[in-house]
Amino acid sequence: MLGGAPLTRLLEAAVEEGVLLTPGEAFGDAYRTWGRLCFTSVPLERTALGVSRLCRAIEALAAG
Repeated sequence: MLGGAPLTRLLEAAVEEGVLLTPGEAFGDAYRTWGRLCFTSVPLERTALGVSRLCRAIEALAAG
């Protein structure tokens, strides 16, 4: 993931952007490199903002 960066780094970067992801390993070992974003409990506008912030976190990790 992201050039070999562990999922924990993405989870931490997402928190810094104000976005919480559920570690995929909570859903079984096959998903340990996944993260889940709940998008059904908030209005669409907040979901879009969260995705935008998540993109920033991913870009920051990718940039090193």
